[in-house]
Amino acid sequence: MITEIEKLRGNMQEYAENVTQAMYKSYLGISQGHEYNNLFENFKDVFSLDVINTLRNIKWVDNDESRALFYLKGYFIGQWYSNMTKKHIDRITQSQIKKEIQWGGHHLSLRQIRNILIDNKLNESHERSLKTTAAEFLIKEMNPLIFEFFDEIQCVSESLNYKNFIDAANDIRRYRVQDLVKQVEFFVEETSPFFKDRVFPLVDESGYNFEKIDNMEEFMTEKAYEDMKFLQKKMNWSLKGAEIQWTSSKQKYNHSFCVPLEIPGRIILVTPKGRGFNNQRLLYHEMGHGFHFMNTNKNLSYEFRRMGDHAVTQAYCAVIESLMFNPSWLKIRGYSEDIASQAYYYRCYLIRKYWSKIASEVEIHQTCTYNNEGKEIFDKWFKKGMLGKYENIWWVYLMDDELNASSQLRGWLLAAQINAKLLELYGEEWFIQEKAGEWLKELFSLGYKYNADEISKIIGFERLDESCLIKEFRKFEGKK
Repeated sequence: MITEIEKLRGNMQEYAENVTQAMYKSYLGISQGHEYNNLFENFKDVFSLDVINTLRNIKWVDNDESRALFYLKGYFIGQWYSNMTKKHIDRITQSQIKKEIQWGGHHLSLRQIRNILIDNKLNESHERSLKTTAAEFLIKEMNPLIFEFFDEIQCVSESLNYKNFIDAANDIRRYRVQDLVKQVEFFVEETSPFFKDRVFPLVDESGYNFEKIDNMEEFMTEKAYEDMKFLQKKMNWSLKGAEIQWTSSKQKYNHSFCVPLEIPGRIILVTPKGRGFNNQRLLYHEMGHGFHFMNTNKNLSYEFRRMGDHAVTQAYCAVIESLMFNPSWLKIRGYSEDIASQAYYYRCYLIRKYWSKIASEVEIHQTCTYNNEGKEIFDKWFKKGMLGKYENIWWVYLMDDELNASSQLRGWLLAAQINAKLLELYGEEWFIQEKAGEWLKELFSLGYKYNADEISKIIGFERLDESCLIKEFRKFEGKK
């Protein structure tokens, strides 16, 4: 048994490295077709029922060996879902890229339509027409494929003796996603008047409008990069081996993400280059991953460097992002302090949006409403979280098979606690105090060994909850 587990650990390390490489090659546009499928085929002896049954019996025990095995179990089960549903994913992907939609004399793919709408360069009439065309295609062609995919997710869950996908997530993550929804709901209720008065006017059905904050300051990613070099120097953090690759709208991927090729060692931070608050925020965010991964203890086991609660690294990203609504940081770095409130408005918007997303996902998965009736569930939660300003044409697309919104929300909860502790220990200007850098570096060094709940206790809190998030909001409640 021990020999088999050790062999599996080695296989999973090799597999995970290959997955990361495939992701990076896909970004560069040099990957071969069906590369992920080939990975599963190459490791078909690893992805077997015997292995999954062995791992299913691993229970949580608080010691390093059991902790590592539990993380291995979680990673394997996640990949098992991907393996068992890959045919559905392929069908969905192919349907997205085929130029089957006729509009304005053009043959467009669904992916092209989404990019056109994101660019927001159409007049109101053309935008409405394109959305109507896209909606018809989604209802007729795409949504049924996605419903079939989630039906298969349910079948996989049942084959693993889980009631549903949420039950599986609760088991391998060691927290109840339903409880997270209730926790963050306190924040949603507390901030609703504020959101309606301050944030709501900046939101339309398509998303957040950055025009007001962009007119207040000349945001540039080059300047943001200088900010991060300043922070790194003051905090005495390592970034050796981290590199930035700038995206453009012409690339396959034009959003931001992190490719941890080696933790620590080599990290690729992929992010858009250009002007605007959101581009600067995205660079801050990805640098949070860089600071975390490049200062992780290299002697930790592979599981503790790679596999664990993604809320932890999201929390460190959120701490770095929150400098944009720290007046002391803005003053020292030469920004207008007036942008602090505007920057926080977007944080409030994101928290409420992601809460709406995970709340709807929990109900849809628990009731297995993988059909058009799921839209009613989506509408119910987004009306509460976004107060009616949201677009439901893409509601099925907002669901994902990793419940990423839960990691984001837990990351914001933990980030608020970390910020509160930094303020308590080192004051508003913690970012120029080397001792604060040492304190954070100690957290970074832990990698993924501890989850967000445990990090919360390590820094002195009784539990991970919404109280610091609400206190953070209070700082901006009375400010315009």
